[in-house]
Amino acid sequence: MGNKNSGPRSRPTALKVLHGTTRKDRLNPHEPKLAPAPESFDVPPAELDGDDLARAYWVRVVPMLRRIGLVSELEREPLIALCEQWSRYRTTRKKKDSRDAADALKECHKFWTELGFNPSGRTKMIALVKPEAPVAKWAGML
Repeated sequence: MGNKNSGPRSRPTALKVLHGTTRKDRLNPHEPKLAPAPESFDVPPAELDGDDLARAYWVRVVPMLRRIGLVSELEREPLIALCEQWSRYRTTRKKKDSRDAADALKECHKFWTELGFNPSGRTKMIALVKPEAPVAKWAGML
């Protein structure tokens, strides 16, 4: 987990590639590779029914994450919680009481990162399935 002086959290590999800051020596070769979420993932889940702010946030954010490959089916529940927290934040902010919403979101973010429920957390994980043996540069040439 670290403390406030332990440096920034690592970025997801896909985000490093998009930013052009990828360095092979700093990548986790055993990072779990999950299938990207299907297009149907863009539809807000039933759990957000009745909360217009949460549904609007899902519709705005999730399709972008899916298109760039930063979201899989595993992120469904954290994204639902994030949308609910965003709605809670917006509602309590109008009442000048955003402290509870900010605290809850901060705790959820720590939990998701540590358990690898978001792409940033997965960069530090080791997959349980052993990766395939690397293929030699000249394999199949003879």
